[in-house]
Amino acid sequence: MTEARIEALTNEEIDTLMYEKWFGSIIPTVNRLLENPLIEDLATLEQLQNRYSETLTTLEAESDKLEKELEAMMAQLVVRE
Repeated sequence: MTEARIEALTNEEIDTLMYEKWFGSIIPTVNRLLENPLIEDLATLEQLQNRYSETLTTLEAESDKLEKELEAMMAQLVVRE
C-alpha cells in the first residue's frame, strides 16, 4: 500500500513533501529569531515607560506640596526653654 502511494505521487506532491521536510521547521525557528529580540525590546520600553511616567512638572508640584506641608508642621512646633 505505501509503495503504491509513493509511486503514485505527483511532482507537485513530491515538491510539497520535500519542502516540508527540509524547510518546514526552519521557518518557525527564523521567525522566533526575529520575534524574540523585538519582544525583549518591547519589554524594555514598557519598563522605561513605567519608570519615567511621572513628568518633571508632576514631580515639582508634589515637591512643592510636601514643602508647604513641612512648613505648616514646623510652624506648629513649640519650642520651650
